[in-house]
Amino acid sequence: MMDGMDLPEPVAALAKTVNPYFERLANGFPPFAVVHHVGRTSGTAYTTPVTAFAGRDPDSAEILAVVPLPWGSRTDWMRNILGAGSFAMTRGSAGYHVDLLRVLPAEEAVTILAPVPRQLLQGLAVEQCLVGRLRRVPSAHA
Repeated sequence: MMDGMDLPEPVAALAKTVNPYFERLANGFPPFAVVHHVGRTSGTAYTTPVTAFAGRDPDSAEILAVVPLPWGSRTDWMRNILGAGSFAMTRGSAGYHVDLLRVLPAEEAVTILAPVPRQLLQGLAVEQCLVGRLRRVPSAHA
């Protein structure tokens, strides 16, 4: 289980090298999205490409973002957003605000999703997911 340990240094270095290229490729193609966050101590703005699904809370009917965490919840970007309590996310030209964050076991997170995204997430074999309330941000061009 990766949650109890940090991302291995060679994997972290590789991710920092390929993420800018993956981000450009992934930003407009679901289920990929880009998380925008700020460094906890540096204040530097960062972007991280992720896989993200939208689901509905069975109790409140609120729309939720479900982000699989293949490296667990202790990566730098996760520490940044959990410290901030919320983050911005984009997919193509659409912007979102995600708050009320919590890390859930993947088995629990999949219950939020419709059947097709649920099967995709189950196929990823991750142990944890970030879940948060998903709100569309009006476009500045609207």
